[in-house]
Amino acid sequence: MKYFTFLERGPIEALASAAAAAPEKREAQHVLAREVTGLVHGADQVARVEHASSMLFGEDIATLDVDDVLSVFDDVPSTELGVDALGADGIGIVDLVARVQLAASKSDARRLVQSGGVYVNNRRVSDPQARLTRDQANRRTVAGAAEGQKQTHLVRLT
Repeated sequence: MKYFTFLERGPIEALASAAAAAPEKREAQHVLAREVTGLVHGADQVARVEHASSMLFGEDIATLDVDDVLSVFDDVPSTELGVDALGADGIGIVDLVARVQLAASKSDARRLVQSGGVYVNNRRVSDPQARLTRDQANRRTVAGAAEGQKQTHLVRLT
């Protein structure tokens, strides 16, 4: 913080204390990211990046505005999937993960799901029998799937 920001000593010491007391909250990392992003890209980009980050890693994507989701996922790999592929009772999560190539095979997809490495609409899916239905997609047009923190993939229902 001392080297990469222009923060005063008091706030830096407060962040160090907060990090020692509750390291899982990552307050210092968030402040550092905000400060460096502001320095490199400008203050207007800080709000945009924080909003995108909260959408990607926090909020339930299914409840958000479709246009906001699409703008955040603009640079994310995506797959268009016909609504008919969901059928009446949805598509199996293992089939979906394999279909959008987050896993090399269905057996890899099953292991990935069982290990808790798959998220749909920012909610962990660990049941290989789970299904993605039209109602779980954002206004039946968008669903986000991710493999842990490594990959994010957008599934657009057409």
